[in-house]
Amino acid sequence: QIGDDNQPFEANWKTHVVLQEFNGYDVLSLVDDARVSVTNAGELLADQLHVYLSERPRSDDPKRSAITADQLKAIGNVRIDSPRTAGTIQDVQIWFKQPSPDDVSQQASSSDDKLSSSLLSTRTTNETTNDNRKLIVQADRLNAEVQLGDNPQLLQLAAQGRVHCEELAAPGSASAMSLDCEIFQVLD
Repeated sequence: QIGDDNQPFEANWKTHVVLQEFNGYDVLSLVDDARVSVTNAGELLADQLHVYLSERPRSDDPKRSAITADQLKAIGNVRIDSPRTAGTIQDVQIWFKQPSPDDVSQQASSSDDKLSSSLLSTRTTNETTNDNRKLIVQADRLNAEVQLGDNPQLLQLAAQGRVHCEELAAPGSASAMSLDCEIFQVLD
């Protein structure tokens, strides 16, 4: 299970899994048909997945440690599918920003007013929303920075090389936005 709300997740690979030290990180590598899926959040598939892990004191008990993901590299035939984002990309690099205590309290007190920044929306069926938009991205490379926490936020997104972005207004509906370019960047 993953996260504070203990969401079930599943990881699969075809050839092998390796945990090794690299530049001060423990790197967990899933090789050949790698797949990571988090219930209600989505999945990521690639030829190779490399997750850079670090150990930090827990916010609720500094005497205990927690393992956190600092960075994810997905290499070759990367496919992303989450409630708000989907795509086919050759190489993906995502940096994770752990929430500070101030970020956690701000998230708890604010409403979901950053509609365009929500990456892994895990709305429950009891919550109502008028926004069913989904960003579809195709590119050679994608770099992103994600603020983790109860409501993960996409802080930065950059796609390069034969980029095609399309925003779907609702499943099965016509495209609300379509863009073809060499570089696409979204900043919060």
